[in-house]
Amino acid sequence: MNDRRRVRRLAPLGLLAPLLTSAALAKPLTIPAPASSRFALENGLRVIVVEDHRLPVVALALRFGAGALREPAGKAGLSNLTAELLASGAAVRSRAQIEEALEAIGGSYSARAWWDATDLLLQVHSRDRGAAIELLADLALRPVFAPAEVESVRERTLQIIALQATSADRVAADALAHLLYGDGRLGRPRIGTASSVRALTRDDVVRFHRGLYVGHNAVLVVVGAVRAEEMRSEIARAFGALPAGAAPPAIVPPRPAGYDTRMLVIDWPGAERAAISCGHLGIDRRHADYEALRLDNEVLGGLAGNSRLALQLSTRRELVDDVYAHLLALSVPGPFVMRTTASHDDVPPVIAAALAEIERLRLSGPSAKELRDAKTYLIGGLPFALESAGGSALALLKIETYGLGDNYLTGYGERIENISQREAAQAARTFYVSSAVRCAVVGDAAQLVEQLAPLGRVTRLDAAGWDQQAVP
Repeated sequence: MNDRRRVRRLAPLGLLAPLLTSAALAKPLTIPAPASSRFALENGLRVIVVEDHRLPVVALALRFGAGALREPAGKAGLSNLTAELLASGAAVRSRAQIEEALEAIGGSYSARAWWDATDLLLQVHSRDRGAAIELLADLALRPVFAPAEVESVRERTLQIIALQATSADRVAADALAHLLYGDGRLGRPRIGTASSVRALTRDDVVRFHRGLYVGHNAVLVVVGAVRAEEMRSEIARAFGALPAGAAPPAIVPPRPAGYDTRMLVIDWPGAERAAISCGHLGIDRRHADYEALRLDNEVLGGLAGNSRLALQLSTRRELVDDVYAHLLALSVPGPFVMRTTASHDDVPPVIAAALAEIERLRLSGPSAKELRDAKTYLIGGLPFALESAGGSALALLKIETYGLGDNYLTGYGERIENISQREAAQAARTFYVSSAVRCAVVGDAAQLVEQLAPLGRVTRLDAAGWDQQAVP
């Protein structure tokens, strides 16, 4: 084991909540962060331990760089299937024994595959941390992927996919992703499609786990009532058997789909309202303008319903449902997305008004008041993500994944406050391109196709199997 120990300045995150909230209302505070431990095992597993003894709780968050963006071509949904199977049985525990072990320690366990990574989170009382560490190691290192369990999880996943196919909002979101990224991985649902999930095999799962659930592709964060000096031996004993493997190569940024279609209409006969999802390609999480763009995004489509889009569309009496904008920044450029619903007659003016607001923000940037409101909202909202030890641990995993630095959270409020109106305007001018926006609309095509033609090239697809149909 690598005995070199590096001490970094990481905050016990729960303590940041009241301080960060006050930073939204006054001059940001410089928060001195107490020392926490960082070390690595010989197999490459990186470990971060943050001591917080206010409550007898411990969160163990284990991240593998094994998200959907790492799936082989044609294997959409493989990362999700693998993550779902981890608790279905290990070499030394059956599914029932895993469930009994979780119940015995009162543990809260979850495993979720994201685009960039798969996270395993186990939260327990501090007295049970030893048992929790051993259990987490069994789940991550020794899953058996029994054929019957693979089929059971596959069937459950297919049921979820079938249910999502009945949601016009979900279909619109998936259609926009395909319109932006085509057959690239970001152009398909993270959970996979019915055809891709049916084609996955147990061998696919085993290979994916063997290649990516390795030490050089993993980070473990421990937050809670622990002593850092005691954790090294416990973690080494439990996770020393994790294969070292190799860090996978960087993910290649996706290429735009290049379709001429600007308005994609998915025919949903008899729909009372139409679901609208519009957007264009965005930036990656490490981009220097990310924080400024987050502020711009709040001004455009956030601020808890008080954004430009919400105010403009409600004033025009064309929209009664919520409208919001979202910026998904990953290790590669994700999409900027605006979503809402409207009556069929209102769809063209709603989209036109949204495009106009995007262009207005691009040309003029946010006002001083809008920027102040956005800063208050972002700074004040962070503590809610850090209320629990588990939330804090997951936040640290993201910081580690994107290389944001150990002082990211302690300097968060000041960094947001220091973004000038000029910088926010420059980011909006560089990033927002109304002419690049593509829209997917799910509704009655007979009421939509002709009306949308003035906004750009319109392609109509049938709701049944729309994702297998060609987009020009």
